[in-house]
Amino acid sequence: MHNSIGKNSIIIVLLIITVIFGGCTNAVYEGFHIEKQGDLQAFNNLKSEVNASRKAIIESSEPIDIYKYTPDFKDDLHMFSEDEIKNLVEPKEMKNITKQEVKDDVEVAFNMLKYSYGAYEYFGGDEAFNKAKEDVLKKIDSMTDEIIAIEDLQSAIVKCLNFIKDGHFRINNDYLCDMQYMYICKDYIFTYENGKYYTTYNGDKVQVLSINNDKNLENYIKPTIIETGEICYGLVSLFDSVETADSSSIMKVKYKIRTKEIDINWQSNEKRNSL
Repeated sequence: MHNSIGKNSIIIVLLIITVIFGGCTNAVYEGFHIEKQGDLQAFNNLKSEVNASRKAIIESSEPIDIYKYTPDFKDDLHMFSEDEIKNLVEPKEMKNITKQEVKDDVEVAFNMLKYSYGAYEYFGGDEAFNKAKEDVLKKIDSMTDEIIAIEDLQSAIVKCLNFIKDGHFRINNDYLCDMQYMYICKDYIFTYENGKYYTTYNGDKVQVLSINNDKNLENYIKPTIIETGEICYGLVSLFDSVETADSSSIMKVKYKIRTKEIDINWQSNEKRNSL
């Protein structure tokens, strides 16, 4: 038995986590467990369950009419002026700029959103975005200094565009929707036997009783693959904030004739949209 989850696990982990946190947990994992570590059939069974669940969701979902969100811009032949195009493509250093420069940039930015952001109509089209633009301009006018700091402009735009709930959309490093952070712990791998999860602690096989006082261990223990290619279970979870993940989690196990609380040291894997 190995004590770490190898680098090759990432692809499988991401596959499984996509399903788990995409709202398909019960559909995929109800009644399914890997009873034998390293069993090729376990992987094939898991793959079949995932595919069947995805197929059921697709077949039961109402088709989305995307055409109402894809306007025809064939009559808008002059989206940007020559000066605007030149201003966009010329590299510039970040600096403090005047109110008028800020306003000009805001006009260009919202023009770009209209003609290049695929979810423009989905999030309200001209009505929503023109209002947001006017709100940004009002915030600029209310600023007492004639020289505007870039971060102040960025903050104003983020606040006025907070109706965009799109994990792929951000302004510099600011996301407009809530984020979750995916963490893994490479210190332990698990096996499933007769309805119970086991791992190794100090060389001894121990039964896992709870994690963070949660006895529903599937909230933390997910199917993965170790560096030797064996299918097993690993510790993976999503946290709403970095601070939450950085705080210690506790795994309670049955150790010899008593219980033992073990610290879980989470390591950041990647950011994921909570939607």
